[in-house]
Amino acid sequence: MFACEAKPKIASVCAAGNFKVQTGSLIYRFGKFGEKAELVYGSSPATVTSRFDYQYDSWGKGEETSLKFKVGKFAYVVHHAHGAFGVDGGANRAGVWVSRGMEQVADIECDETSTVNRLYDELNGTNLDRKP
Repeated sequence: MFACEAKPKIASVCAAGNFKVQTGSLIYRFGKFGEKAELVYGSSPATVTSRFDYQYDSWGKGEETSLKFKVGKFAYVVHHAHGAFGVDGGANRAGVWVSRGMEQVADIECDETSTVNRLYDELNGTNLDRKP
């Protein structure tokens, strides 16, 4: 559903089940390719809406998707923004933001060209609320 390279690591979100009939679940993984993941966070179909927030925004020639979840005191936002002419006057971007309370503690940038993003395709119109 989502993957990007934050060399030498990979951030990914995978799905199981069917979100259209409210049996889907999500799992986030982060770590080095071929090794045990440093962080794994997931849900069951019953907890997916309480554990993950999905957002989507689009404009004339671009879009931004993000998936937010909390692990303990930390909030994680997996994000991807791309446009025909970049985003906000800069380059297209993808990665993971990590915060503790109101303080950002990490900005893990991914190689945007390595990003595979099917969040909109898989989650739009499902029980995982889309917040504009």
